[in-house]
Amino acid sequence: MPPRPQPRASEISDEIMTTFDRALTLRAEIEEREDELGAVEKRLIWSLLPEAFGDHWGPHCTGTSPADAALDEVRHVPVGGDTRYVEQVRPLLQRDRQVLLEAHRQWKQRKPRGPDEIAP
Repeated sequence: MPPRPQPRASEISDEIMTTFDRALTLRAEIEEREDELGAVEKRLIWSLLPEAFGDHWGPHCTGTSPADAALDEVRHVPVGGDTRYVEQVRPLLQRDRQVLLEAHRQWKQRKPRGPDEIAP
């Protein structure tokens, strides 16, 4: 089948343009939030968590965030990989995540709510 001829800009529907505009807007917002998230998680993982939970947290925890549900997933050691992380460190990180989630739930219940906030 030959490719469809490319439409002219004036021939592209409003629905496509509205949806494309929304996609561009969301991507820009996500990019801005990713920058903010990076800074927040760096402070959390590199400074605050080692003080509270120990040195299994720190700059060496690349790609590991207690705010990410992926930390709950089971990980297997790659062939020829280091078993120490999966067998010793990851369980500590998972335990700390559960403690943080429970503490966060309790904190949210104690925290005064503004008029626009919905109770959990």
